[in-house]
Amino acid sequence: MSTNLRIKFVFTIAVIALANCATFHSRLFVTEGKGADVKGLHIFPTIVAYENTVDEKKDFITDHDFWVELRVADTLTPFPKKFLHVNQEHLELASARSKFRQRVMSDFTVDSMIVVLPSSERMTLLPIIDVPGWKWQLIFRFGTVSVPDSISKLEVIVPFHYVDSVGSEIKHDSVMFIMSRYESHLKQLWAEEIPNNLR
Repeated sequence: MSTNLRIKFVFTIAVIALANCATFHSRLFVTEGKGADVKGLHIFPTIVAYENTVDEKKDFITDHDFWVELRVADTLTPFPKKFLHVNQEHLELASARSKFRQRVMSDFTVDSMIVVLPSSERMTLLPIIDVPGWKWQLIFRFGTVSVPDSISKLEVIVPFHYVDSVGSEIKHDSVMFIMSRYESHLKQLWAEEIPNNLR
């Protein structure tokens, strides 16, 4: 094959690849800052409608329902590398996650999650379920909220309680987050890297 034919072939393949790029859709709110540290735990909310999703049948433009989660990660105990590639039901991993969950339940018991819109509308969500996340993470799921297109920022308040160091009194506190809308509908070869996406 001549040099000119090779160049034309490569150019044709590149054009075909670009023409068939997937459109990646993202609509979520990202935290301003890096989350919050509470009693050796790192806490950050996730409010996501969809993230780097490719689905030609879905109507992304009119989907305003966001699922709400709170992620709690351990900052005191490094995650052992030996657990990175084991099955989720691995006995040692399951035991370590169980101990971490017990610690979270005593040091950071989540009462609710409040989503505050700029209109001062407050939506109080109660935890539905907690599930193990990646590495030392516990995820509290709160269900969904509907957020109109006109909302570019919102505030999240997470009330919680814990038992004091001597175990005699329940203390109440809260953490607050400001979150900004991130929306993208891009046709490209691979999924985009979403800025300040702590997940």
